[in-house]
Amino acid sequence: MAQLYHYTESGLDNIYLEGGVSFHKTVYGKGVSIADTEGLHKAIGRWLIQLPKPLNGAELRFLRLEMETTQKDLAEGLALPSRLLAVRPALGLVGLE
Repeated sequence: MAQLYHYTESGLDNIYLEGGVSFHKTVYGKGVSIADTEGLHKAIGRWLIQLPKPLNGAELRFLRLEMETTQKDLAEGLALPSRLLAVRPALGLVGLE
């Protein structure tokens, strides 16, 4: 069985990859290459929007960055006040319930 790679570069704490990862040396130290990051991020996004729970701040941020949209535009698309997306994580309110 391949060793799992904790994909912290995604900004999500719960993403582990089994395959599609290669390690190499660089002048800066150990390097990591991920195969088809665009496809991987689309798969993560599809998984996130199908979760049967409210999205947390990191999950919303991941989707927003993948959609290349601002907090304001995302809030408008969700019919929420734009300040809500910026303030909720600071208050410890991370879902959209």
